[in-house]
Amino acid sequence: MPLYSVLLTSVVACLLALINIGSPVAFNDLCSMSISGLYLSYMVVGSLLLWRRCTGGISSNRSSDSAVVNTAGAKLVWGPFHLPGIWGILVNVWALIYMTIAVFFTFWPTSWVVTVQTMNFSVVGTVGTIILSLVYYFVRARKVYDGPVMESGL
Repeated sequence: MPLYSVLLTSVVACLLALINIGSPVAFNDLCSMSISGLYLSYMVVGSLLLWRRCTGGISSNRSSDSAVVNTAGAKLVWGPFHLPGIWGILVNVWALIYMTIAVFFTFWPTSWVVTVQTMNFSVVGTVGTIILSLVYYFVRARKVYDGPVMESGL
């Protein structure tokens, strides 16, 4: 068991939970950033899946030989659990609409009268994280990341 990783994660989670004692607004901002981050990551996957569905980028041919692998450069193949046809597209569109609305409202303040103390500044943290991540990717990460390792069955 990775003891140091479990301890570090537990300590960080406990320290983040203490934010509520100091400032409930900061805790709400932290929760808002977590929710928006989750939904934004799901939106990326959902939009890419919708694009592949609409452009025919995923094959429904499941051949009997095991040479078909979903790796970089290979044709994507549907797994055993998917909703084919127009219903799958409609479910993807509905999920993207729902997530867009959810992300939009996570950035709103929690009170009707907005002051500097009650303003929800989580949009600054979320957009800042996205910008810093993109800068890091284009400056360094794309040069050092090799992608998933393909293992041969030989």
